[in-house]
Amino acid sequence: GFNFNIGCYFKSGGVGNSVLDLGNSTVNIGGTASLGTFEISALANAQLIAGTSTIRMLGGSNDFILPSLFYGGGKQYYKLEMVNKSILNGGGGISFYEARFLNDTRVFGDNYYENVWIDPGVTLSLSPSTIQEIDELGTFTASGNCTDLVFINSTQPGSQAYISKASGMITLSNVLIKDNHVLGNADFQAVNSVDLGNTSGWTFTLPPTRTLYWVNGGGDWRDSGHWSLSSGGLGGNCAPRPVDNINFDNNSGFLVGSETVLLDKDMAFCKDMIWSVNTGVPPKFKSTSDQLFYLYGSLTFSTFMIELFDPEVHFMGNGSHNIDLAGKSLFRVYFDGSGEWILQNDFNVIGACGNFSGYCYHQSGTLRTNGFNFNIGCYFKSGGVGNSVLDLGNS
Repeated sequence: GFNFNIGCYFKSGGVGNSVLDLGNSTVNIGGTASLGTFEISALANAQLIAGTSTIRMLGGSNDFILPSLFYGGGKQYYKLEMVNKSILNGGGGISFYEARFLNDTRVFGDNYYENVWIDPGVTLSLSPSTIQEIDELGTFTASGNCTDLVFINSTQPGSQAYISKASGMITLSNVLIKDNHVLGNADFQAVNSVDLGNTSGWTFTLPPTRTLYWVNGGGDWRDSGHWSLSSGGLGGNCAPRPVDNINFDNNSGFLVGSETVLLDKDMAFCKDMIWSVNTGVPPKFKSTSDQLFYLYGSLTFSTFMIELFDPEVHFMGNGSHNIDLAGKSLFRVYFDGSGEWILQNDFNVIGACGNFSGYCYHQSGTLRTNGFNFNIGCYFKSGGVGNSVLDLGNS
């Protein structure tokens, strides 16, 4: 019943007969390290008595370069909490009374749960062709909010993972779902949520489509005080979703000092993004670290803005869209959707390969360079995931 605190690495079993009896203890893994690992041998002579214990994965550097690592060994667990960015290696008959995903987690193998909880703002990535089965009487809770949506996707874009429940109803809200198929006879509802493609079995109730305007000068992306329904109007609206068009114009309030729009969350979304501002202080658009920006429509920059757009950009969705960088550059780019992107100006991806800067992956969809220069600082690859067409014209 006492706390069991491991700074970096714990392993049970693998040599002789072993019994790990956790009772009602709390097991804290990686609390003092940038990497925390919990591992139990999959051998039959390595026994786990889970009791009513809680295993908390605390380590990791809050990215997937050094995440927390959980190797379940096919055992039966009571409660697992992914507190920092984590990888769950399951399979082999593993089960959980409750799994709580409090931070982004990548899940591998077939796993069985009585109860699942996903915190707002968390991305749960499931390995393709694996089944995450929810007990027939169990619960699956995932509710995002105004600033932090839940994102359920696949670890391999374009390949479906499965969630199964024999009967009953699962109702999630404020979620984004991609590359997921449901199994069983349960009713899977996603309310105020968006289907990002390659899903089946879910019933979606879409949020209203909005046209949003940035107001009140520089600030954080997730701050509702900067999002208005009219140019120069009052703020107070939720941050953009994949169905929303967004505008930065002369009423955005870029007037004094260093005006920066800061992407302060792991992921951000929109449909069309248009920068038309050309008066006041030249604004900057940058991220706090290596954030992901998913864009489901067209992108138009302004020559007036300062070039600091450094998140990883994913061009998504279907339909035909335009890209006009107005002489500015991107840092790292993926074309992941099934649509068409047509350049309206030179396309620049800067970087000299360090930190994967200067990389551009055309994984699916149609990319037409339209006679403009196509400048890649380090690495370009086309094809290899979905259907792709690269039309270079006379570029």
